[in-house]
Amino acid sequence: MSGCKRCGGVGRRAYGSTAVWRGGMGGASITEAVCDGCWGSGDENAPGPNLRKQEAEAAAEWRRRYREDAAFRWKERARRFARRAYNHRENYRSLIKYQLTPMRDEIAQLQAEVRRLSALVTRP
Repeated sequence: MSGCKRCGGVGRRAYGSTAVWRGGMGGASITEAVCDGCWGSGDENAPGPNLRKQEAEAAAEWRRRYREDAAFRWKERARRFARRAYNHRENYRSLIKYQLTPMRDEIAQLQAEVRRLSALVTRP
């Protein structure tokens, strides 16, 4: 067994901020936590579990599951929309046949008026 040079074989060490082994931003105080050289074992040749690696793996697993769940939710929404549209297809047909078709001439006149007005606005 060779003692860890960072913690002197204790397995814990004092960090100069509250960031400890995560390495992020921390406060301005001294914090004691697991040594990031031997990961708590006190022996640099036989380190304990690497907490940074475990945290990174857990975060990667969470992101993978979140993406899978998001893809599933997206597909489920698309299926529900398609099912709803299929179930109401007769309603949509009647809407087009009885409400929009008689208004075809009025819609064409409105489009022509919008084109005319937009041409007036865009002229220099």
